[in-house]
Amino acid sequence: FDPSGPTFSNLPATNGPPDIYGHTALVLLDDRIAVFGGYSQSAGALLAFDKIWILDVGSGSWSSLSVDSANLPSPRVAFCAVVLDDGRIMIQGGSDASFATNFQDGWILDLSTSVATWSEVNALSQLGPRRDHFAVTVGTQVILGFGTLLR
Repeated sequence: FDPSGPTFSNLPATNGPPDIYGHTALVLLDDRIAVFGGYSQSAGALLAFDKIWILDVGSGSWSSLSVDSANLPSPRVAFCAVVLDDGRIMIQGGSDASFATNFQDGWILDLSTSVATWSEVNALSQLGPRRDHFAVTVGTQVILGFGTLLR
């Protein structure tokens, strides 16, 4: 969206994510956009967290981020995600494809190395299994709220 127009323009489709829903799209500290997670209708499956698409808004081109696949969150939809003040990404909760099982785990994605790595954060499990909730940063703090809580 260009507010000076105001006009909308299509994003490039080449090398971009497939048809997905229940995913996240986050603006990174360098103004690129990261897209990951969710369910692909055409593939009939949840997408693994070792595939992250990056949109460079300046050049209008998509690329893929290299992610270490040795330790990944379970694929999911309806999870919350936020960019932390140091540029890492935090996710928590979410659900399986049928919305029958909600997750309570939380993870941090470190983007500072040549191959991004996921690390589980056990303290985030204390929030309980939930989906369709939100996370926002306020300074160095993260606020999580609402959503569907199932035990």
